[in-house]
Amino acid sequence: MGKISKPLSKQFKDQLLKLRQEEEVDLYVLGLHYQNDGDLNYFPIEDRRRIKAILHVLVHDTKRHAELLKRIAEYNEK
Repeated sequence: MGKISKPLSKQFKDQLLKLRQEEEVDLYVLGLHYQNDGDLNYFPIEDRRRIKAILHVLVHDTKRHAELLKRIAEYNEK
């Protein structure tokens, strides 16, 4: 990562923490939908597969985003 010229403000750090917490909630909710096939019973089988694929991508991207937010916060603490 590039060097940060000045420390992050407390307000920005608080915002990073809030965003990380929101990502954790998102992961929990996405996981519930991904694991609960009952939610998908309203859709035809082929659509269920597509929805599962979309949820899988969303979970992966959300995990990656949460990790990035964590790394930004940790890097600034050094």
